[in-house]
Amino acid sequence: MSENLTTTLAKAEAALRLPPSALRIYELTQLEGTSLEELVNLAQVDPTFVSTLLRLANSPTYSRGTEVTSIDIAISRLGFKEVGQLAIVLATAKEFSKMETDLLRSSSYWSHSVTTAVLARKKARACKLSDSGIFVAGLLHDLALPIQFSLCGDEMIRALDISIIDDDISLLSAESQMLGFNHTELGSQLAELWKLPSIVIETIRHHHEPEAAEQHREAVAVVAWANIVESLGTSDDSELTPAMQLTLEQANSILSLTSSNDDALLEEAQHEAVDMLELF
Repeated sequence: MSENLTTTLAKAEAALRLPPSALRIYELTQLEGTSLEELVNLAQVDPTFVSTLLRLANSPTYSRGTEVTSIDIAISRLGFKEVGQLAIVLATAKEFSKMETDLLRSSSYWSHSVTTAVLARKKARACKLSDSGIFVAGLLHDLALPIQFSLCGDEMIRALDISIIDDDISLLSAESQMLGFNHTELGSQLAELWKLPSIVIETIRHHHEPEAAEQHREAVAVVAWANIVESLGTSDDSELTPAMQLTLEQANSILSLTSSNDDALLEEAQHEAVDMLELF
């Protein structure tokens, strides 16, 4: 690990103080034998978290047609592991609000992340893949970007300028040039420190190069695809940079992702994300 990455990671750890309650919920959901009663008792200590889980359980992404009004049913619908991961995501969202800069507004960051996550989940289902963990992986795929814009603002401005001036240089490459590391490296290291699931770590690390993924290549490919489609849509390839084109090619080599229904999937994801964004 480079010295610059080590230093920035330490600063990020110090800046992002996740509440013990969120970490405890996450830890509890990872233990074999945790009962629904234990998780309900811990979750209901935080009324805001309970409210959020109920809204998520009733959102189009998770709804099964019947209204959920109790926390135990909400947890059962979302699943233990998803609830634990969402506790980390929601705690992170609160912390990121402290890191907002003119370069990256919190609202813009979460708009992209939430829509990408919803779209990735929809695409996984359309491809008949397990969608377990994909929603949270999509939410956190750009985990380090707000951190870098907040802690390394001058370098990120120069990286943006480099990538805008020369389409052959991606923002990821420009970050490495200016910082000595990029957001996939910083984000995956931070996710490892938080002991997040391997699907989340691998998605953060490889969503720009899905062929490099090992354990969760299909999930990483779906998020990589959704990340680009959310930004540029499905119809015009002229705006794709060489790096984006390569990412899509890698994703499609893992799974045949492009379909005639992609416009409809994107529109549905954008619609669903609007209501969900109020949670972040």
